[in-house]
Amino acid sequence: MKKIFCAFCFIFASCGQFEALEIISFSPSNEEYGVSTEASVRIEFSADVKKELVESSFVLNADNSPVPGSHSWESGRIYRFIPHRHFAQSTRCVMELPKSIEDIRGNSMEKDFIAEFYVGNDLVPPSVLSSIPEYAEGGTIGVSADIPEIEILFSEAMDTTSASSAFSISPDIAGYIIWRDENTRLVYHLQETLEHGKQYCVTISSSAKDAAGNALAKNFTLVFIVGDDFTHPEIRGTYESGTIPPPYFDRETINRGISRFSSISIEFSEPMNKSSVESAFSLTPASGGRFEWSAGNTVLTFIPDTPFSMDTVYTLSIAESAKDSAELSLRENYSTLFRTDAADSLPFFVSHIEGTSDIEHTPFETLYDGTILPWPLLIDMGEYAPPENGNDYMMKVYFANAEGPVAVDIYSLIESLLIEGDGSPCVTDIAQESDGVLILFDGLVNIRNPETPTPNLYRFTIAGGSSGVKDAHGNTMTKSFMCEFKDYQTP
Repeated sequence: MKKIFCAFCFIFASCGQFEALEIISFSPSNEEYGVSTEASVRIEFSADVKKELVESSFVLNADNSPVPGSHSWESGRIYRFIPHRHFAQSTRCVMELPKSIEDIRGNSMEKDFIAEFYVGNDLVPPSVLSSIPEYAEGGTIGVSADIPEIEILFSEAMDTTSASSAFSISPDIAGYIIWRDENTRLVYHLQETLEHGKQYCVTISSSAKDAAGNALAKNFTLVFIVGDDFTHPEIRGTYESGTIPPPYFDRETINRGISRFSSISIEFSEPMNKSSVESAFSLTPASGGRFEWSAGNTVLTFIPDTPFSMDTVYTLSIAESAKDSAELSLRENYSTLFRTDAADSLPFFVSHIEGTSDIEHTPFETLYDGTILPWPLLIDMGEYAPPENGNDYMMKVYFANAEGPVAVDIYSLIESLLIEGDGSPCVTDIAQESDGVLILFDGLVNIRNPETPTPNLYRFTIAGGSSGVKDAHGNTMTKSFMCEFKDYQTP
């Protein structure tokens, strides 16, 4: 019995040593993004381990290349790997340990350890979105010899040093690189005139990197030929400046919803002869303004000197005399219609009027609901109680356009009000509220006063037109608003 008992104890004690080794924490964590370029790896085991096995087995690869480094131990179970150099931005790192590593009692892990992390947050490689001259499969023809710049637009902000070094043009032509649009647009400013009939090749190699360190996915090559242009220019479309086309204005209908405060841009298929296009441009009704060119003389923008008229249909035309840089003209006249009827470009009107004799104690009553204007408006001036409210009355006037309520310019309203009638009617106060304008009249006849039992008829006018009341955008009422009112007493 004694021997059996001892054997049992030995077996139990031996079995107790076979507990699988585990990794209970590690950093960076699996699939962690935004890891610092100066990071090191830290792994904590469930028990003290054989250090030499861990050091010889640990593998760290950055973008499939081994990372050299040194080993450090915080304790018998906490291991740290310290890279000899900082990680590059936008790097995918994979760390591995085989399950064969052991703790000091000889226990191994149940499975291999593998985890990945990412240095930085941006891992998307940049791309080239567009170019001037425009990219075309097989090469672009008809490029003007006197274009001032070559432009490459990237999908995101670039590392200007690497991207500038990746730029080349063959045959070589003198120029210098400038960056625009928050380092998304590389512009090669030409200091010489391109040679007619010659083919040029612009290359951005894959060594170009974005601001996060991601390299261009592949080389970008733009081939273009100067001159030998037999392609007539076309107008790709017209659009409201500040928007990004397409869509362009439709040529078959009136394009609506255009703000009268906008400029209008016309995009051509190739660089144009600026003076010929400007001479061919017309706008009806006429509007004074100036021209600006952009995108290598392919986009003309008309900037009016003053805002367009409210809710007006304009006809924009480009005559076929407009020419490209190779002196080829449009094949036909071009025209399109647009209407300045955006919400900020509409005339407004008095939508309704309410009134009360005592704003603190008497609810407002509707005097005019915006449909049929009664004649006269009948107001109830309330009890005659001089001097506080014996001869005064308050109206609340609401303004709106076809799109909804509008706020008026209170100073223009003050200059536009007129109250007429016998006696001494006058406006003593005007106050802007969120939904309308409060107007306080005084000097009116209150028929509840025994001395003035007969009501007077008053005429209240808000001047419209160009010299009348204006809304917050400077729009006006097309005509003046006039109503007549008098006091009455409910039987």
